[in-house]
Amino acid sequence: MEKKITVKQFIDTYNAAANKQEVLESVVVNKYIPFRIKLECAKLIVENHNLINKEIKSDTGKMYLSFTASILRLYTRLEVSNTDTDLDYDLLQEQGLVDIILNTIGKDLEEYRKIFAMCEEDFRTNYLSTPSFVQRQVTRVIHVLEKYVHSLQNWLNKIDNDKINILIDEIQKQNKKQ
Repeated sequence: MEKKITVKQFIDTYNAAANKQEVLESVVVNKYIPFRIKLECAKLIVENHNLINKEIKSDTGKMYLSFTASILRLYTRLEVSNTDTDLDYDLLQEQGLVDIILNTIGKDLEEYRKIFAMCEEDFRTNYLSTPSFVQRQVTRVIHVLEKYVHSLQNWLNKIDNDKINILIDEIQKQNKKQ
């Protein structure tokens, strides 16, 4: 694998180059990323920017930045900062290089964008649709009821059957009086 270069180094090299296309082609090192890797990256980005502390809170701006940074990390030898991703993005965007780099990557990027869109749609279906909301609430109620039923069952197991029968008879007598 070719050595990584910082965004600043790339911009300086690109701006100084007589053959800018050659510099672009030297930085784009992968023309194809396996499907599984694209799918996992897309899922992680969508979940990380839509689920915050297990609550649904979208941050589409950061999601866009993460998606663009993932493209740069997967397809190029650019060293995009994990902590200052926005600064690296801004440096490239200020020079008009983000779109130029993306266009240099080629057709595989279209598939990655489709996969990302599918992951976003899956998230909406799995977390934001009415059926999924109802399903999550029913599951929560079932978990709570299971605890109570289990406790009640343990309590009932400790009671003598004869005492239970006496209690049932007493309840039935009370109901007949009313």
